[in-house]
Amino acid sequence: MLDDLDGAGGVVAAKAFVAVGQCSLKELNSSPLPFREPLQFEPLLGDLQGTARDVDSGQALELLVAQQRSETIVQMMMESLFELTCDGLILFANKSAVALAGIPEHELLSADFIDLFSSEHAGRIRTLLKTAQKTQAEIGEDAPLLLNGRLMAGLLTPFRVNAKQTIIAMLYDITVRKQAEQDLKRSRASFQEIVEKHADGILVVDEKGKIVHYVNPTADSILQQPAMQMLDQKLGFPIIKDRYVEIDIFRPDTGESGIAEMRMVETDWKNRPARLITLTDITRRKQLEKGLKEANKQLKAANRKILEQQESLIEEERLKALLQMAGASAHELNQPLMALLGNIELIRMLENDPVQIKQRLDNIEIAGRRIADIVKKIQNIRRSDVKAYPGGASILNLDQEINLLVVEDSDTDFENLRAFVKDQKQIRLTRAVTISEGLQIAQQVEVDIVLLDDLLPDGNGLYFLSRMEALGIEKPVLAITGHSDELIASQMVKSGACGYLPKVDTNQDMLLRSIKTALKISRLKKEIAQNTQQLAQIATRN
Repeated sequence: MLDDLDGAGGVVAAKAFVAVGQCSLKELNSSPLPFREPLQFEPLLGDLQGTARDVDSGQALELLVAQQRSETIVQMMMESLFELTCDGLILFANKSAVALAGIPEHELLSADFIDLFSSEHAGRIRTLLKTAQKTQAEIGEDAPLLLNGRLMAGLLTPFRVNAKQTIIAMLYDITVRKQAEQDLKRSRASFQEIVEKHADGILVVDEKGKIVHYVNPTADSILQQPAMQMLDQKLGFPIIKDRYVEIDIFRPDTGESGIAEMRMVETDWKNRPARLITLTDITRRKQLEKGLKEANKQLKAANRKILEQQESLIEEERLKALLQMAGASAHELNQPLMALLGNIELIRMLENDPVQIKQRLDNIEIAGRRIADIVKKIQNIRRSDVKAYPGGASILNLDQEINLLVVEDSDTDFENLRAFVKDQKQIRLTRAVTISEGLQIAQQVEVDIVLLDDLLPDGNGLYFLSRMEALGIEKPVLAITGHSDELIASQMVKSGACGYLPKVDTNQDMLLRSIKTALKISRLKKEIAQNTQQLAQIATRN
């Protein structure tokens, strides 16, 4: 700024510049900025004042060096430094000031200081400039000025050199600090709101856990005491660190008692050790626990009752089946038994008539065979099929047909199966030669058991079993394998078949025994399903 001056002029200019630097550093030392040591400008100023009266060319050079050092210091300052006329025109601006203004330095010099700020602050700046002509004027941090989008605080200080009056304006940016303060304020407000609206009661007590410092509204509600009455008073109940403790509470408004769960942790309150207590009203939870215990007790009693009813139902069904079986057996056995006894009586009367005796013995044999057939019928009963009996009663129908669906495409194999069962009066055969036909018959006709070939024109036995499951057809299946393939047979059994028969080894006795076993398995499965359903109905009613 003074590079072109030398001699006495340089001294005067240097004195003026040093004076500006002195003023600036004075304000820096009084600002809140964290300098390790107060900045000193007096030694340099003393040298300049001491040499101002008698300056030679060598001393002028030293003064210029000192001036450059001073200018470097001013330019390196973090604060924005302006030298202004009393009218507010800018005479000097350091690098921070130029950067803050956001315009080139040659445009900034001689510009109006007021124009740098927001128009809403123009009147206030005029007042500050007027005040700074006589005394120091402060731009407080509580009311900063807006300059180029930044919040600025600082000082305007009057400065006089050789009867020339100027103003030194030093500004520092507090935008980040203000933003941080606002964020902190909002954070504290949010935290305060969270604490105030928290579902748990919150109290702060002193380090000994006795004197109450803070109570949120929820704690006020739980303890049924106004917060103002609790503050700076004794807590009234013991606390244990880092443990949940249940305390009894009383509600004067309803006259009812309750239970709160309390926990205490260490904290700080206004820079002093304190205790943070949380209270959770668990009255409702305790009531629910009590109700749950009572419900469990009632449920156990209901379960015992269900088991008793189950046993009673099973016994009732068993007795009912036995009675029906007994009635059917008595009805069916009565006629052949009477014939047998009558013929025995006649034989005793016809001791000397061999022909008549033989005829009666034949009748006895016929009656015996009828009784044997009835026994077989009883053994083959597979469902609760009853029929009317004189007197309004019902007995089990022993003349139940066994409907076999044979899914077999080979005529020869089908005829072999027909020959095995031709003397079984109860067995009725229905034939299907494809999977689709067999599935259709199984859905439309009453079928007791399916005899299934493992290889058919439109698929194999495994596919038939999968389609049965998909369609919800629940029928016992006996697989008939024609290739003595144990692997295929075992796969069909795993897929739901009751068993399997190799065609080459099957005889009448093996076939009938397998049919009987399959029917028995099917009957047991149905009984299990029926009993399960009845138990579910009983449980629902209870």
